[in-house]
Amino acid sequence: MVARATVIIPTFGQAKFAVWPIKSVQAQTVRDIEICIICDGSPEKMVDFFNALAKEDSRIRVFSFPKGPRTGEAHRDVVIRRETQGRIICYCAHDDLWLPDHIEEIEKSLSSCCFTHTIHANVNTPERINEGGDLFCNVGYINLGNNYFVDKMLTGSISLFGLTNGAHTRESYLALKEGWTTTPQVKCGILLEDKPIWFPTDLYMWNKFLRSYRGQCKTHAKLTAIHFPISDTPRREWPETQRYEELKLYFKKIQDPVFLEKIREIVRDFYQREHKLELVAEIQQAEAKAQQAEAKAQQAEAKAQQAEAKAQQAETMAQQAEARATEAEAKAQQAATWFFKRGLKPTRTDVVAAYRYILGREPENESVILEHMRKKTVGKLISSFMGSEEFRLRMNQTAPLLLSFVQNRPEFKAKIKKWIQQIPAIEKRRGKMALNRSLMTKQTQETTCTPPISTDLSHLTPRARQIYVDLKATITRCQKENG
Repeated sequence: MVARATVIIPTFGQAKFAVWPIKSVQAQTVRDIEICIICDGSPEKMVDFFNALAKEDSRIRVFSFPKGPRTGEAHRDVVIRRETQGRIICYCAHDDLWLPDHIEEIEKSLSSCCFTHTIHANVNTPERINEGGDLFCNVGYINLGNNYFVDKMLTGSISLFGLTNGAHTRESYLALKEGWTTTPQVKCGILLEDKPIWFPTDLYMWNKFLRSYRGQCKTHAKLTAIHFPISDTPRREWPETQRYEELKLYFKKIQDPVFLEKIREIVRDFYQREHKLELVAEIQQAEAKAQQAEAKAQQAEAKAQQAEAKAQQAETMAQQAEARATEAEAKAQQAATWFFKRGLKPTRTDVVAAYRYILGREPENESVILEHMRKKTVGKLISSFMGSEEFRLRMNQTAPLLLSFVQNRPEFKAKIKKWIQQIPAIEKRRGKMALNRSLMTKQTQETTCTPPISTDLSHLTPRARQIYVDLKATITRCQKENG
């Protein structure tokens, strides 16, 4: 039949006082348990002493091992895996005492988690209590539901409950990659008189559960055991008999319900105060996080506003660029119109267009328009506008924009290319017109024999000039042949 709980009691050296911790385990309200006393290099007389206890209680079994490194932690793994079957596994140090309902409370807690602990309370020495000190010199407050404490334990910064208070399910222990092993000789963050100490063996084991089952470990905030610390107390110098008598005294006390209620009330009041402080700290942390989140939200909102302003600015610039592009295209179209009609007399539309597209403004009045209409050709009208100081200043401002427009508007480039392709045809028509004028001049010379010979050929195209020169030579030769 599987026991409800397995109890591991490690011991070493001369420790007859361990009889009282063993008796506190035997006196549990949960009777269906197996008690394993693990002797780590204990003297033969001590092994015999524990075997005598086992003969009186069939639940007790004694396992004797040679002295192992540190506190012989590896022996515990061997016993748990090979010699026990309890559904849960509890521990009791050979110099601590369990209150009668320790296993009962542990079972309740492990019903909803895989690793748990109860409140760790250190009992003051009789000398300090007689001097007016409290019964407990220290009560460790910890909450495994708070990541702050878990992280501190994982880094070795705190160890607020020892071997006697910890417990876990068998299933979770067997699922670990590694159970009880020799704790490595590394220094942890706990300071004792400003000197680092070796990593506690029980904390090293508890951290394996915290790493593997984070979120499934639980604090059971109830006093179910009392601890009698040796380090940094006069107990270190006590003989074995004095430690025996102290444990015997408190074993009798914890059988008294009045005493139990008294010490639990002391611890309960302490825990309530500490829990309030923890809640206040959590509230302050939450407020700080909320303030940080609000600050980040404000920064994000400011960035969003900046981005929106930049987007609006970009949209405005795009609209302005589009307007400039439209204006430039209109100017280009007007320039193309003027190119083909530059030799004609300017109309009122040409003058207004010249003002709009060259100077970028409307004419001052009607008389100005009429004055410009008296110019001989559209070409001279354009030349007069483009030669003005006003146009020069305007070009200094708009030339880069027009250049950018031409470089970035394929459709305008296509129009310019089309106009360039039309230039040979225009030149051809101009050549024909020049040829017709030359033929008319020849006919006039033949009639009057006094052809007007002009030396100004700058207004003609190269082909027209060549035709004119050929005609002149022909007329001269004809005049010489006719005497």
